[in-house]
Amino acid sequence: MRFFQLSLLLFLALILVVLFVLRMGKDSLLKGYIADAIFLASDQIVVADSSGGLLHSNDGGRSWTEVAKNEIQVSEFFQDNNGRVWGYYFWPGIHEAGYVSLSYSDDMGRTWTSFEVDRESRENIKLEISPIAFILTESKQAMILSQEGQLWINIATNGSWEETWKKIGVPNPEGEAFSGLEVNDNFYVSTSKNIWLSTDQGQTWNPSGEIGNPSLLTKNDNICWAVVTTGELLKNDCQDNEWIKEKSLASLGVHNIFNFEAKNEKLLLAIESKANEAMGVIVDTKDMTESIVKLKGSQALSTGFTLNNDFWFGAEGLFIYKEGELVQLL
Repeated sequence: MRFFQLSLLLFLALILVVLFVLRMGKDSLLKGYIADAIFLASDQIVVADSSGGLLHSNDGGRSWTEVAKNEIQVSEFFQDNNGRVWGYYFWPGIHEAGYVSLSYSDDMGRTWTSFEVDRESRENIKLEISPIAFILTESKQAMILSQEGQLWINIATNGSWEETWKKIGVPNPEGEAFSGLEVNDNFYVSTSKNIWLSTDQGQTWNPSGEIGNPSLLTKNDNICWAVVTTGELLKNDCQDNEWIKEKSLASLGVHNIFNFEAKNEKLLLAIESKANEAMGVIVDTKDMTESIVKLKGSQALSTGFTLNNDFWFGAEGLFIYKEGELVQLL
């Protein structure tokens, strides 16, 4: 009997050691925060480390492999109609020149190719810009919005996005741009006071009127959404530039809003509160109720949806939120 008890204790201890080693192994792979993640078919997940490098899982997050070290960095992921996964990154430069890089994978994120965006277009125009957003348009062309209020559209036809860039000027008397959105070939660009709309490919622009603080933009079906840094949620019908206030998240003590996504009548925000807490915020647009998910760490850099339409949050780890429970995958 005693031998059996000792054997059981040793077996349980061995399981705990294995779990601890696996947990430590997963934690040690992540050097910074989750800059972005993308959930692909067949339990494939790719994660971008804010400190550089990419992590890949082919079993839904139970195990992870480092597939790219610091030579590839990504701040946002996208997937095009052909299944190719793209990663966008901008380095502003400190004592050296800044650059924009695009990386892509054709095998569900296992291997990656990276190239620097050509700063010389065929019109001999330099892209001397500070990009803040990289967006796939409805036609799957590339759009880069710069902090200086310049909008660049890639007019390549083969999907490589290494060819010609067309500059579209955005009226920007406030001096900076913060977010961009493309809906049915209409362009929305937010600045420090306004949201600007162009319905003619950037030839003319109409302002919304002063909204206030810098806004992040997203869309959900036929509804466009904006969130300002004070936590106010605004919406319109994606056809005009009339924005209506729907809700305020000011009670959360919003300090920074890092990401803003929408899908299936849900809005997702990754925020940092004034109390230095990382939080995920889920807003049901049917009744504008909110759910708060407190995360590990003080920065919530990213958020999104899994293929099963569960919510994921990226902070000091990768978290899945499903049916009221928070599960850490990385």
